[in-house]
Amino acid sequence: PTNGVTNSLALRFGHPLLTDIHVREAIFSAIDREAILEALFTESYPLATSSLAKGARGYKDQSAALVYDQAKATSLLDEAGWVVGSDGIREKDGERLALTFNIALPQPRSADVVTIIQDQLRQVGIEVSTISGDQAAQTAAANDINQVQVYHSMVARADYDVIKSQYHSAN
Repeated sequence: PTNGVTNSLALRFGHPLLTDIHVREAIFSAIDREAILEALFTESYPLATSSLAKGARGYKDQSAALVYDQAKATSLLDEAGWVVGSDGIREKDGERLALTFNIALPQPRSADVVTIIQDQLRQVGIEVSTISGDQAAQTAAANDINQVQVYHSMVARADYDVIKSQYHSAN
């Protein structure tokens, strides 16, 4: 629980693989957040209901958009034209549905969270790899949309500058 931005995944929808809203919705539908909480965290960590924590100004419950539904994820990817390849990863027009996530080094469980997400997304045909390295390498990679398409982060501070740092279009 924080008063800022929850433990979140920011999808860089300017990247060609994420321009289709069906793909973005499929990613969130394929992630079983409750399973992640159960596997890695204690009861002190409530399930997020928004990208902003309940104590943050501007909070609005968005839990209806964050429901785990693997069948929906599969259907959305099918509708978007992504076909399961021989290795289980979806392909479209000769391109694999392969995304790279960062590891949020300040968060002790980030690598574990992303590893579980990697397994969950693979079940619907999305390949996930990670960028490793020290903070300088992570920051450089995160600044390049071709290196990191999904940004894992969390910021506990509740000031508006934190919200800007996470959601402003220039970032």
